[in-house]
Amino acid sequence: MNFRFVNVVWGDTYTDLFLNVVLPNQLSSGNLGIFRGREGAVYRIYTTSKDAENIKISPAFLKLSGIMSSEIALIDDVNIENKYSALIECHRRAIRAAGNDCAALVFLSPDVIYADGTFTNLTRLAAAGNRAVMVATIRLVKETFVPVFLERCYSKDDLTAPISSRELVKLALNHLHPITKSLFWHSTEFNREWPSHLYWGIGQEGLLARCFNPSTLMVNPRRRGILPRSTVDNDYVLLACPNPEDLYVVEDSDEIAGFEISSLSEPVGQMVHWGKIERNVSNIIEVAAWAKYHTNSHHREFLRHRIRFHFNDVSENWYKVEHLSDKVVDTILWPPGKYKIPMLLYIPRWTYRRIKTRMTYTRVKNYCIRNLARLRSRIGRDV
Repeated sequence: MNFRFVNVVWGDTYTDLFLNVVLPNQLSSGNLGIFRGREGAVYRIYTTSKDAENIKISPAFLKLSGIMSSEIALIDDVNIENKYSALIECHRRAIRAAGNDCAALVFLSPDVIYADGTFTNLTRLAAAGNRAVMVATIRLVKETFVPVFLERCYSKDDLTAPISSRELVKLALNHLHPITKSLFWHSTEFNREWPSHLYWGIGQEGLLARCFNPSTLMVNPRRRGILPRSTVDNDYVLLACPNPEDLYVVEDSDEIAGFEISSLSEPVGQMVHWGKIERNVSNIIEVAAWAKYHTNSHHREFLRHRIRFHFNDVSENWYKVEHLSDKVVDTILWPPGKYKIPMLLYIPRWTYRRIKTRMTYTRVKNYCIRNLARLRSRIGRDV
């Protein structure tokens, strides 16, 4: 099978992170190292002319070029002021190019690192017939994680930064980003604006994730010629691989572990408050409302997967938390059509002043309270 590795990067901040941290991590023997001398594997970087000059002379890129075919595609004609629109356009170009070669696409990011052995397992999963491989990536604090990671893992001799999955998970759990912490189900500062990931802590053993939007690591399109209308994670998998049987969601960090590195200045988003509720706690009704309007059928099925991030063998402590998360997920996704969820359900109060509707804020709030009480009585107060 042919592989096309795709990475999109521009700007000094991301280019520096990519060349000094992420690419050395990818160059480990269990990742890109397995493609040495292998035909049909190409690593293509989409970037600007300015950043291309720095990339071409970097030691990490020169090492990459010695392992596999590497290319730089200039995007000077793309408006990079809107980063998401630019990213979508670059991915569309990559998909067109891979379609001509009938190759599988591996979507990488300039701020995501993987455990050594990730690409080895990825090729195994692709050979087993999986058309798309989805991986949950957890956001970390760049300012604290990167110095420790480089000190422990970077080798000046071979310009690589390998790390095993369990070592990576153990290190990462000490550097969780505030955005990550805001998505823990029992957090008192829960991110109710964009709950695409839900997390549960397992004491000092690890983290359980349930994700609407895991990252798309690989796609071998069943329907070629299809281009995403939005980001790859949003609609491309559904369009290119509509059959759920073609999809594989990684459920154990021992198989593939990935983490996203973000600055502390990354915004967490505005939190939604209801009436006199002072604490920002998780709410099943609001998550269900968000899911109704922001997810597709694939995303909702992804949420059913229990994803373990652990650095020791799994103990019995995991099963109780997984059972609790099952209740939450089943209630968020159950029952289709049983209760109606208005889009107004998760809009802040002040917004209602601008909306002409018969449903007043008080009526919506009371609707929420009634439904939440009914659902909690069904599944227990633990949620």
